[in-house]
This record gives sequence, structure tokens and C-alpha cells, in this order.
Amino acid sequence: MKNTKAAKLFLVIWLLTGIALFAQSEGDFTVTLTSDNTGVLITRYNGSAANVRIPATIQGMPVREIGANTFNRNRTITNVVIPEGVTTIRGDRINGGAFEGCRNLVSVTLPSTLRVIGPSAFAVCTALREIAIPEGVTGIGDSAFQECSSLASVTLPNTLTRIGNYAFAHRDATGRYGSEFRDMVPIFTSIILPESLTVIGDSAFQGVGTLTSIVIPEGVTEIGSNAFDRCIALESVTLPSTIRSIGEAAFRGCTALHTVTIPESMGRIRFSGSGGFSSFSGSRNINLASQASLRRVGYTEGF
Repeated sequence: MKNTKAAKLFLVIWLLTGIALFAQSEGDFTVTLTSDNTGVLITRYNGSAANVRIPATIQGMPVREIGANTFNRNRTITNVVIPEGVTTIRGDRINGGAFEGCRNLVSVTLPSTLRVIGPSAFAVCTALREIAIPEGVTGIGDSAFQECSSLASVTLPNTLTRIGNYAFAHRDATGRYGSEFRDMVPIFTSIILPESLTVIGDSAFQGVGTLTSIVIPEGVTEIGSNAFDRCIALESVTLPSTIRSIGEAAFRGCTALHTVTIPESMGRIRFSGSGGFSSFSGSRNINLASQASLRRVGYTEGF
């Protein structure tokens, strides 16, 4: 009996603590209607709590979008739960991203209803440890997770078709995108790219100095300029037969790269750049068999 009472008391305390940790009211948010007038667009968080649970409804209407300025450069929040029903996390070059510069944000829970992650949505969230992007998201906006220097785990959905420019790009301690020196903050060492993917944008993974291998899935047709530039721990790359173009400096300065696997069925590829800015320039440790394979599909520049 005593144990039962103690358990009930613990449950009540736990529930009350949870409510206190995520205690937000409608008044903590500045809102407007979405463009189609069917839901709520949150434009600003005015509260002071570190742990934020965004309401599913405000003023009786469903929350659908998180605006570009909602949490921008908020240094207080550490944990955010975004409710089911939200479809869009906004961002743009003028206003920045919804969570851009939230340097103390450690975790964020995304809803299964999410469809759009806008430009710079989580850029410079330097404490963010992991991100699981739900099924249904088709594109990751430009610079969406740029400078997320603590990001150790990334899960991508099977609906993803495009990874935007600078989506996961990372600068080293000197402010450069990649370096010959291993002075970067450790981030993810591997990432599984979904088979739905078709485009890897310019500088998408530039300077991710801890990435050790990458398998580009069948279906990808384009690898952008500087996509894996200065990924200095990258040892192996597997290319699909569907690749049609590899941009300038896409694998430049990948000094640990020794194996590039290319299907026998692959036809000619369009390689951009010339001289010191060719697709594989500075990746001087690529083995001879891989060099021969690259020459077979049209690579004419140096390593």
C-alpha cells in the first residue's frame, strides 16, 4: 500500500514538473493568420522559459507555421517541442531562420506533419546535438543546419529529394570552410542519404571535417560545387550510375580520400572547373584504380 501511494505521489510530482518545465501560454507568442487564412503563423516568442512546448492551437485555430523571426537569436531556449499540425518552419536571407542563432538550443522535436524546413531554419544552433527530420519533408533549405557544430546525429527521411546549398556546411576555428588542420569541433562522422535524393546542393557538406565515408544513392543526378570540399577525414566515396554532373571543387582537399567507387555501367559525367579548382583537386591520395575509373567517365584534371 505504501509503495502504491509513493508511486502515485511520484507520478503527480513528475507530471507537475513536466507542466512547469513546458509552461507556455498563448500570450507568450505573437501570431497572425497563414496566407491561406486556415491556421496560425507564429511570428515571435515573447516568453522567457528555456523549455518551450509550442501550443497546437492558439485562439482556437491550429498552429501551422513557425515564422522566420520566431526564436531568431534567442539565447534562453534549450529545448523545443513543435506540435503535430505544424507544416512549415520558415527562414529567408533577410530575416534569417526561425531558430537561427539559438546557440543554447540542445534539442528540438519535429512533428510528423512537417513538410518544409526553410533557409537558415536552424543555422548557428551550435549546441544542437541531433536532428531527426520526419518523413514527408522533401527539401532541406539552404544553410538550414549550417554551423551546427555539435550535431552528432542526423536522420534524413525517405521523401527527401534535395539538400540545399550550405545545408550542413561547417567552418573551423579560424572561420574557414574546412582546413588542412584538424581543429574543428567534432560533428557527425556518417550520414545515410535516402534513395529519394536527386540533388546535393553547392557546399552542402563543405568543411564537415569528421565525415569519414559517403554513399551517394542511385537517383542522385547532381553533386554541387564544393559539396564535400575540405571534408578532410573522408576516406571513401561511392557514386551512383545516375550521376550526370559533379561541380567545381566538389571533393577538393579531401586529403584522406583514397577510394572512389564508380559503377561499370556509368556513362560520361560533366565535371566543372579547371586547374586548381577542379572537382577532385587537392585530393592527392586517391588510389590509382579510382583515378583510372574517374578518367574513364570523363575526369581530365589533376588530383
